[in-house]
Amino acid sequence: VDGTTTINITNIDADGFNADYDTNLLGFSLVDGVATITAKNAGTATLTLTQTETDAVFGVSRTFTFNISKHTGTLALTNILGTAYKVDDAVNIVDCYTASNSEVEVQVASSNTDVIAVVEGKLKAVGAGTAIVTFSQAETYKWTPLSVSQTITVTKYDLSASISQATATWDETINNPFA
Repeated sequence: VDGTTTINITNIDADGFNADYDTNLLGFSLVDGVATITAKNAGTATLTLTQTETDAVFGVSRTFTFNISKHTGTLALTNILGTAYKVDDAVNIVDCYTASNSEVEVQVASSNTDVIAVVEGKLKAVGAGTAIVTFSQAETYKWTPLSVSQTITVTKYDLSASISQATATWDETINNPFA
């Protein structure tokens, strides 16, 4: 959508020249016989250039059609620590994706904030369960919307403890193996 095209136009009589176009889709300027057409929004736009016949030039009309499309970017997950987390694991959101469109902010949402929460720029595992984390970029006048998701399962840490055998005789102190 942000492209420009130039058309060289010769033998113009400024008094009889007219450019007719959709100003929502195109921008147009004419300087020293060079017309610059700028795409503004996606769509099919026509530009009709008309030169009325004068004593100096013949009359002519030309119509140009422009098919203007939005950019299709890419949004990909790169480092989301796989799909298995333990409670209290966290990863910086900006380390989780790559996006070709740096003009539109990436939004992050969790389908279950009791499992995965977005906290201070991080994805944080807050409880056991499953959540779908979605990274998305909104549609703009020149970019198509993008979205990518991943299911993450959070489990609790397994706690294990062992007790070593302790023996003591009267008036002896037992050493605490957990100290």
